[in-house]
Amino acid sequence: MYKKEHKHKKFRYIEEVDRARIVHGKPKPEYLFKYYALSEYSVDALVNGYFYASHPFDLNDVLDSSQFLLYTSKPIDFRIYESFLGNIEEFRNDKDELIKLYNKDTKRENACRYFIDSFWQIGTDKFGLISVAGNGKSTLMWPHYTQERGFQLKFRGSDVEASIQANLGTGTYVGLYPVNYSKKLRQIDVSEYENWYVPLYYATNIKSKRWKYEDEWRFIISRTEMGIPFSKKAFSPRGDALGVEGSRNVSYDRRLIKEVVFGMDYFLGTDFTTERENNRKILTIKKKPDISNYKLHKRLLSYLANDFKGEIYLPVISPLNDHKKAPVLVRRKMQIMLEQISEDSFLLTHTDHVVPL
Repeated sequence: MYKKEHKHKKFRYIEEVDRARIVHGKPKPEYLFKYYALSEYSVDALVNGYFYASHPFDLNDVLDSSQFLLYTSKPIDFRIYESFLGNIEEFRNDKDELIKLYNKDTKRENACRYFIDSFWQIGTDKFGLISVAGNGKSTLMWPHYTQERGFQLKFRGSDVEASIQANLGTGTYVGLYPVNYSKKLRQIDVSEYENWYVPLYYATNIKSKRWKYEDEWRFIISRTEMGIPFSKKAFSPRGDALGVEGSRNVSYDRRLIKEVVFGMDYFLGTDFTTERENNRKILTIKKKPDISNYKLHKRLLSYLANDFKGEIYLPVISPLNDHKKAPVLVRRKMQIMLEQISEDSFLLTHTDHVVPL
């Protein structure tokens, strides 16, 4: 009898028709935050209003959503091999070849690794993760995800979730779930499950508690042929499975962005010249030494100055009085006004609106 549910800590992973459901008991955050490093991809995602639904190989922790979280304590039934692998081209019309593979793969020293790897590839080709933070005030998120040069977006959680569902088109919106932070990353025994849903949802939801400061939530999206970036896996002999072009891009209404906050080092002297006048700065983007950064800054700042309807903030560092002790340095953010005054020059005006970051 196969299991339909897996429990880990206070999370339950429950099989349903064509998917699984994660039960956790945590309220969804009122606001969600997305951190971006400065790149062609992040600027394009902001300007065009979409998120990239990552494959597990895209993630920055090799233990996060790792296929090695899957194992088997015993040989998996041949019927399961036939169900998962029978439609693969090399086995579709050659059952004898599949039996030969089964006999080899289920030996003790192989531990069904071919099956588990194939199971992982089939599942993750239809699976995308959009990582967001439930807390926008973590100091570590800025150096870790923006290198202090990128930006942070703020959304009302319920609005952006509804927008993702409304704009998904083909595919399935699975849900928004918190990451299950754990002291130990326990493997899950795939031999106990007839389908891949529960093991896959568990493996892509558990994460070391050392990452708990992120307060990460993940939108889960499913589409056919989303692609697998094998080249992002060390020593992989395979080229990328490209999938359907754009299938990992998930659109939302960009008017829902409530705030854009620049990183502390966004306006570096290597990229901008600055003319100061009281509470205003005229910033001109340098074309040299890096023309690619010139294009990125121009595209992002032109959009924010001319089309963006939300609030724009610049980080500031200020001391906070601590009564009898020395003041404490804290991050805050100051609202700014941004105006484009020429092709590559922008007027940045400070305001008196300063709030915690």
